[in-house]
Amino acid sequence: MADETRAAPGKADDAQEKLGRQLFGAVLMLMRAAKMYAPDNSIFGKPLQALETLINQGLALKRPLTFQLAQNSLYVDGTLVRVDLASRENLRVMIAEMKGRSMGGFTIGAPVTIPELQRFVWHFSSESKGAVPEAGMPGHELTSIRIVPWTDLHEQTDDAGGAPVSSRPAAERDPAVLAYARAVLCAREAYRALAAGQPPPLEGAGPAVQDLVDAASAGTLRPFKSDDEYLVFHAVNTAVLAIRFGHLLGLGRPELRDLGIAALCHDLGKATLPEGFGRVAGPLSPDDRRLLPGAHLKTLRTLFAAATDEPALGRLVAVRESALDFGTALRDGQGRVRSVEAGPRLSLFARLLAICSVYDALTSNRPFRGAYRPRDALAVMWYEARQKFDPELLVLFRRLVVAKGTGAR
Repeated sequence: MADETRAAPGKADDAQEKLGRQLFGAVLMLMRAAKMYAPDNSIFGKPLQALETLINQGLALKRPLTFQLAQNSLYVDGTLVRVDLASRENLRVMIAEMKGRSMGGFTIGAPVTIPELQRFVWHFSSESKGAVPEAGMPGHELTSIRIVPWTDLHEQTDDAGGAPVSSRPAAERDPAVLAYARAVLCAREAYRALAAGQPPPLEGAGPAVQDLVDAASAGTLRPFKSDDEYLVFHAVNTAVLAIRFGHLLGLGRPELRDLGIAALCHDLGKATLPEGFGRVAGPLSPDDRRLLPGAHLKTLRTLFAAATDEPALGRLVAVRESALDFGTALRDGQGRVRSVEAGPRLSLFARLLAICSVYDALTSNRPFRGAYRPRDALAVMWYEARQKFDPELLVLFRRLVVAKGTGAR
């Protein structure tokens, strides 16, 4: 997982991510201790003092302070908290523990005290049963701390068939979040159907993508990340990035819709890869790599079978061409790309898809590597793989993803 507009080292986003990792460790330790000891036990003395200091320092950075679990990720004030492979199991433990109490996280609007933190920790003890309300259980009420209810992408649907993805309180009221969630539901159904050997239901792709286009026009559309549903979220994130990039380039609404549908479907064939593909630590084996062209061919066949009009055929061509190199790399003595000699002209949609798909893949956590920071991902694309992309578009894309306030959640 990676925040796609993280500031340079030392800026506020880095400070918030560091705070998030510290809060994660402190809260997890107290949650586990609450299983064995009462929160007023002397063993909690130093950990509670440390948490009190940590929270109150965090409030100095931003108030209110938000600690939010969404899907399989942790966010502090909207900044994704990246954890290494060794810590992911701990994160899953925390998510399961809080979800079991219908807690999606918490917000803190004022400095906390040790007694309130003791009441907060009590909610993770064996004495605490059931969902925890916003102000805490009776007899263990909270004042500065407010519990955020758990929201799950596929559990909370609205009348329009969408679902909220929450990385902050009341996220379900954000039209852009709902648009993103609808696109995730659409992609998830398509991947599941194809994995089961059935034609994917792509009829919902148009309306779902149109919602994304509308959110992009309002300037509120952002990607999310999910380690456990990488393919689904990668599809939607590629669509989000492509739509926003196309919007930056001045494409009209019909073009943005077609571009978004192509992006949403560009990797469908990977649903047919063997279970567990790409989930093992370490680089892909030669045998695994040989499966990828077949997955791309399955994508093309699926889109061809569903093509009923000229725009659909155009999307099919764009997805096919997006897998081709833009040109031939001319490298320096160190093997870095010095320039690119353009090859046959590829469609604009194909050139946009190639950039957006690779960028999202690089900035996502994978079992074989951690997520790249945005600037590092762009450096890899420019110096190591520039032959795959239109260099002029890649320069413009950099402006999109490093601009403040356009990151992933």
